[in-house]
Amino acid sequence: ASPATKPTMTPAVGLSTLTSINFATGSQLQTIGPKAFLGCSNLTSVSLPDTCNTIGAQAFQNCTNLQTINLKGVQYIGDAAFNNAFIASNNAIATSHPVSLNLSSAQYLGVGAFDSSKWTSTTRTPGDQVVSGTGTETKQLSKISSVTFGSQLNTLSTYAFNGANYLTSADLSNCTNLAKVSDNAFRNTDNLASVKFSNTID
Repeated sequence: ASPATKPTMTPAVGLSTLTSINFATGSQLQTIGPKAFLGCSNLTSVSLPDTCNTIGAQAFQNCTNLQTINLKGVQYIGDAAFNNAFIASNNAIATSHPVSLNLSSAQYLGVGAFDSSKWTSTTRTPGDQVVSGTGTETKQLSKISSVTFGSQLNTLSTYAFNGANYLTSADLSNCTNLAKVSDNAFRNTDNLASVKFSNTID
């Protein structure tokens, strides 16, 4: 389908009680649109069809209780797509319910894609793209404990994993298309002990 006609999930309204998302067998959904599930704080699991390759800006922002989502086939993850998602209320929950992300197909990770912090305001461009969190930052406890990156990754934006406290290592050694890791991509990852780079990264 052309970009204008490809199946797209548009913003959800009144879905605050939504707890899970499953698409029908044979679904040809390609894109979860911007703000599609913004603020669905009771959402815990999402099962995407294999055809889904794009998650728009703020699509799952403030889905604080999100625990599982299959991102293996997703190539584009927009700005703040999972900002303030995968949040634990305390250390015990964070360690007993770790989240592993498979981003092996990802090519683009937007600004604050998995930023666990909550911001009082957001700076944007005229095209409504998130530039960075601004105002007061409230640090949250992220359940993200491991991330698998693939060779196709070419953009790792600023604040992408800001506040991923339980992330202990990041292996970018297979990311041969990645020339640069943006400033603050792993900001406030206090337990990040090792990062492996490919020889293509400056």
